[in-house]
Amino acid sequence: MFSFKKKSVALREPDLIWKSRDLKNSNLLLNAHKKISEGCRVLILCHFNQTLRDFSTTLKTLNYPNDFERWTQGYYSELCIGLSENLPEIAWTDSPQERWIFVTEFYPIPLRDEKIVAWAGPYTHIGFYDSMDSPLFKLFGSEQMITLLEGLGWNDTEPMSNSMITKALQNAQKRVLKKMLVDNPAGSSEEWFEINYPKVNSAQ
Repeated sequence: MFSFKKKSVALREPDLIWKSRDLKNSNLLLNAHKKISEGCRVLILCHFNQTLRDFSTTLKTLNYPNDFERWTQGYYSELCIGLSENLPEIAWTDSPQERWIFVTEFYPIPLRDEKIVAWAGPYTHIGFYDSMDSPLFKLFGSEQMITLLEGLGWNDTEPMSNSMITKALQNAQKRVLKKMLVDNPAGSSEEWFEINYPKVNSAQ
């Protein structure tokens, strides 16, 4: 029986939080292609179909490979992109070649992100990206956070990477988990909150 409880030797990179979704997407792709040029294999994981479509539009193609199992076995030297819900039941192929997984957003509740970290195999770096204008951040006052950070001299063309921000994100996921109705599938993060966490549209 497949289990995500195996010991992971993947390396969790610092989370990178950008001011806007556009900045996040463009810089994620920039860093992904940089890693490819350095000889690494790169996988981009999206939680929602809308995010996958956004990245496919940016990449100007829908033809990038999405066979995760073949990617783990070293078949692709270019970028591989797909949905996190499609992670396969696989045994990782040992290889000295570095692998990088870029996660395009945090899932509204912790489980999906935890599964990605547990799934990742040896020689694998995992980097989570998100933006202050995402529904999860907005739910817990990202506008006020931006004002505070800009007052402290934050250059909003650069990412925020801080253990306190990461902790706040994790706490936000846990709060959503406690209050959500169910975890029904959704096409986007916005739709997920509309379906599964209706209080987000009312007074908090």
